[in-house]
Amino acid sequence: MESELEVNLPYNANRFLTATTKGLAMATAIESDSFLSFIRTEAAELAARHSLPESKQQWAEKRSEIRSKLAKALGGFPNSKCEL
Repeated sequence: MESELEVNLPYNANRFLTATTKGLAMATAIESDSFLSFIRTEAAELAARHSLPESKQQWAEKRSEIRSKLAKALGGFPNSKCEL
């Protein structure tokens, strides 16, 4: 079944659009592969540098750090609880 766009366009225009669409799809696939490769490389580097806290005190410090970064990222929390 032909799309409405193909029915209303002359034959040469349909060929051009088909070729252009295929070319864009190939370019998008190449860009997608490059991006995926970049993400995988970055993830591997982050994983290599990651280490777990070794003591309970280090865990507590890490927890405090994560909570403060989360609060900053979210814009903070209200000082008093809201009524539900």
